[in-house]
Amino acid sequence: VNWSQQAMLNYEFNDNSHIRFFYFARSAQPSTSQLLPVPDNSNPLNVSFGNPHLKPYFNHNIRANFGYTNKKSFTSIHANIRGGIVQDAITNAQWYDKAGAQYSIPVNGPGTGNVNARVMVNTPFGKSNFSIFSMTNVNYSQSTSYIGTADFKSEDYYVVEDASFKYEEFH
Repeated sequence: VNWSQQAMLNYEFNDNSHIRFFYFARSAQPSTSQLLPVPDNSNPLNVSFGNPHLKPYFNHNIRANFGYTNKKSFTSIHANIRGGIVQDAITNAQWYDKAGAQYSIPVNGPGTGNVNARVMVNTPFGKSNFSIFSMTNVNYSQSTSYIGTADFKSEDYYVVEDASFKYEEFH
């Protein structure tokens, strides 16, 4: 059983300024192809497996923004921040055997995340019809991938004769 929640808060300080918060969550199941324990060896140099041990992943997203406008001077300031975290993110583990064939399998990795912040200021330039506009934007993102090393022995997990994969030992 998975559930997703949502929340919103909107507060108007006065006619010129406000602040808003939003929280959204979403749960998603792995796809059928990610779950099926059947190797796709249609290309013997790039073999992929499904993983019946995958768990659903869960997205948390938050957004907040602030706005201020001075209606007399036509000056405005807006700021917002967004971020997200994915629990049990699905990523591919990849490795190569001694012959150069690539193997991959989807696995649940540690959480991934991102943050974006933006500030915008717009103000008139003196008593002219011109204005000065400035925007600053900052981004941060984190994710995980798994790449096997030369000492990873794919033959310990993948049995070529019957095209099977030893999931329990791999995990």
